Amino acid sequence: MPDNAGSNVSDAGGVESACHASFPSFHALLLRELEALFAGAVVSPAIAARYLIAAARAVACTTPPGLAVAHRAAVLPTGPLACLAEVSVPPPGALDACLMALTPVLEQVPASRGVNALEGAETLHPWACAVWDLLPSTARILASGGDERLDGQAGNGLNRYGVGSLPRPEVLAFASSTASDPSARGFASARAARLALVRALAHDWPDKEAMAATVSAATLEVKAFLADFFGADSPDHIILAASGTDCAMAATAMCALRGSPVTIVLPGAEETGSGVPQAACGRHFAIRSAHGMTVEKDAVVEGFSAQTACVPVAVREADGTPRQSRDVLADCTAQIEQAIRLGRRVLLYVLDVSKTGLVMPDAAGVEALCQRFPGQIDVLVDGCQARFLPEEAGAFLRRGWAVMVTGSKFYAGPPFCGALLLPQHWRQRLSGENEGARVAEAVTARADDMAEGLPAALPTGLGDYAWRSEWPAAPVAACLPEGFNAGLFLRWRGACAEMAAFTATPVQERQHRLDLFLSGVAEVLTACPMVRLLASAPREHWTWEESILTFLVLAPSAREADHVRPAVLDMDRSRRLHRWLQADLSAYVPDGPGAIALRALVAVPCHVGQPVALPCEQAQGGIAGALRIAASARHVTAEEADAATETAVHIRAVGQVLRKLVFVLDHWESIAARDPVPCAASVFPLLRLSGGGRTTGP
Repeated sequence: MPDNAGSNVSDAGGVESACHASFPSFHALLLRELEALFAGAVVSPAIAARYLIAAARAVACTTPPGLAVAHRAAVLPTGPLACLAEVSVPPPGALDACLMALTPVLEQVPASRGVNALEGAETLHPWACAVWDLLPSTARILASGGDERLDGQAGNGLNRYGVGSLPRPEVLAFASSTASDPSARGFASARAARLALVRALAHDWPDKEAMAATVSAATLEVKAFLADFFGADSPDHIILAASGTDCAMAATAMCALRGSPVTIVLPGAEETGSGVPQAACGRHFAIRSAHGMTVEKDAVVEGFSAQTACVPVAVREADGTPRQSRDVLADCTAQIEQAIRLGRRVLLYVLDVSKTGLVMPDAAGVEALCQRFPGQIDVLVDGCQARFLPEEAGAFLRRGWAVMVTGSKFYAGPPFCGALLLPQHWRQRLSGENEGARVAEAVTARADDMAEGLPAALPTGLGDYAWRSEWPAAPVAACLPEGFNAGLFLRWRGACAEMAAFTATPVQERQHRLDLFLSGVAEVLTACPMVRLLASAPREHWTWEESILTFLVLAPSAREADHVRPAVLDMDRSRRLHRWLQADLSAYVPDGPGAIALRALVAVPCHVGQPVALPCEQAQGGIAGALRIAASARHVTAEEADAATETAVHIRAVGQVLRKLVFVLDHWESIAARDPVPCAASVFPLLRLSGGGRTTGP
């Protein structure tokens, strides 16, 4: 079907009269969505009616929240179909009017010809009441089921990390250390999962048990994939969470099941998620929970102990250089000894890796600590960057360490999908099984730590963040409410598609591509006179090179020829630079030779990792904002081109990013005067060629 299909829809009966005349894509999108739902199968009138409403609601909700309606972009339908974009289910009469306006379109869907959807109107409204929140577009659902970090900013639809819920293949994207827009592959997988879910729920209703089983099976499918991918014992050893930060809260809840006050020893607090120190203490880390509840940031979540303490351990020296791993371990040991003397349990974080690629403390030292204090230390690997070989997660679990991962960093899935992988004894703890054999070895543990009396349930406030199906089936999880986070499910499905493509690439090919990419990018960064590539710390178990390249940016007009020690951008100016790199800066190019080519260059959105605060004497206030170029699974996954050709394209793109960066520095004052915002997310990636293929609907 051509992209302009539906620009003249007079033959579609009520559709044209029900839609705004400047919305030529509505009919085309509606047909595509209906064809995908029917999938060539003939259905009953009741199912056809549900498909019609589901398809029209998805199209009506195509534009992601926060995205301004621009010239020639989509607008919401008017007339009887306008109610389909509302948050609440329209009353029965309004829904019937929608069905009457939409029914003529069925004649254009081969599988539905001759089916009278109006005969299925009787059960339409109660079905819609049961599934309304699951019927918006893929992009709309991807941006739901999380805290305010997911929210699209007014005007451009991008969240605070500069990404949205639609593919943007035009962006030069190297920000997987922060977040990534969905790829065409990931978006297509999420859309397919949404369609399958809607299709199943249309058939399941009114059997509530069947509907619950459908969404439960969807959650279990993701857990099963992750268990197999990372080497967990079973899907029942997986906790899904709306973000890596939510995983930190879940881990503390599990540690607290032992009954003693908990001390969290957190190396690199400044280089993990900004909300992790709060979440690890069982405190609200945002103003809205994953379930959409308004909460008080930094207040203790109901049911968590206010005595929970978080002790940060520095991983960098005062001048910003990485500390020696043995020194980090020594500081962790001192904090652990003090906590145990006070009769507290310890939750020790192992940072693998930090925002800038550090691994602290080393695994051998942590193992020695666990042997010294048997049964008194829980170890949690912060693997949210997922920058280790998948089998390494299984190795951590066999050591008895929990691991938290996300699909949205290295694997570049849609932002905000987390999982906590449980070792066997953590899983047993959920079931209330006695860990006496382990605890009895802790000769310095308090007597009540060795008792079998465990808390009867998880903290009740955790119910604002997690549904019961996201946790393993266990008595202590009975306090969690029943429900389904469709946004989290679709985000994980998008990430799983990226992870599957990654593992389908032969190991040697992955390594070759990663080596080519990182060595090439390091050369480009080193050659740029306005950046300073920072040295990375050695890693003990990662068989590849460091996959996050961190660099400082010299202040505007600071050239080495003029300064022995040129000034470095502080955090405030680094944040502005990061934002402007994503904006269209063509208006700031003066007329003259080469202006056309330069305008084309600086118009392209460039996305690098958000600045990380690092100590630096040359920066204003002593804190520099370090930016990052990160490799992701998308740079490693084999496509049709050979490794050298495809990787060369990526490296040239990094060169473009740096040329735009230098342009910003050279025109800082004029750009700062107008402070441009990042380019808006594309409204209809589904109506254009993207990555060599075409997505087929909302």
